[in-house]
Amino acid sequence: TFDHADLVAFTDRIDLGIAPYRPSEFTSHSLPTKLLEYMALGVPAVVTETEMIRDYLGDGVHTIRGGSAEELVTAVEELIDPERRAAYRRAGLELARRYSWPQQRSTLLALVDALLARRRRAGHAGT
Repeated sequence: TFDHADLVAFTDRIDLGIAPYRPSEFTSHSLPTKLLEYMALGVPAVVTETEMIRDYLGDGVHTIRGGSAEELVTAVEELIDPERRAAYRRAGLELARRYSWPQQRSTLLALVDALLARRRRAGHAGT
């Protein structure tokens, strides 16, 4: 049986997450959940660069163009350096906090409040 403690112990041993995708119309507009989970766990990650990843995750992950095993191997070799992994770990954790549910919940609720206030003002303006 695999319980929560086993999962925590397992994730504590992960040095590097890898999320390679073949560039496509679908992957260019997606943000892999796996990648966000790596970041939230403090696991530096190598991922195929897409517009979405570039725009939202910036320097929080090590990106590759994709499509070549050699490029992936080179990226993994670059991240053998503990200092580079630590830099990605810090940046990834910061981004994971920014995109966490508590943070996004606050943003969403503020947006809903603003829209409701605007709707109420518009309703009163017509009377």
